[in-house]
Amino acid sequence: MEELVGFEDDSDTVKNERVATLNSLSRTLRKFIYAKKAEIGGANLKDLREIKDMTDKLVDAVYQVRENLEGPCIGCTVEELCGGSVECVEFVEKAIKNVKDPEQFRKILAEAREKYRR
Repeated sequence: MEELVGFEDDSDTVKNERVATLNSLSRTLRKFIYAKKAEIGGANLKDLREIKDMTDKLVDAVYQVRENLEGPCIGCTVEELCGGSVECVEFVEKAIKNVKDPEQFRKILAEAREKYRR
């Protein structure tokens, strides 16, 4: 609940329609959690599953808005590509230290995909 309240406070200061929509979604989720008394252990399993689904959708929406506003999340891309491979993450971290061009970054990711295919 603290995270949702913090998210609402932070996103309320940004003057962007997409971010305002995220703020509204967060508020709706928080109200749903309160209505189901989940923050005090009063929710049943069905409610908890619905809360988890709503939370997952909010997180996905945040990543989509962020990517649309700022471009791809490098950490997210590396995590998706490398999974739990520390060797892969170290390769990408080392390779991107001096990257200034998005095309160069795409080449590094392609090389990592080829080299560390799961």
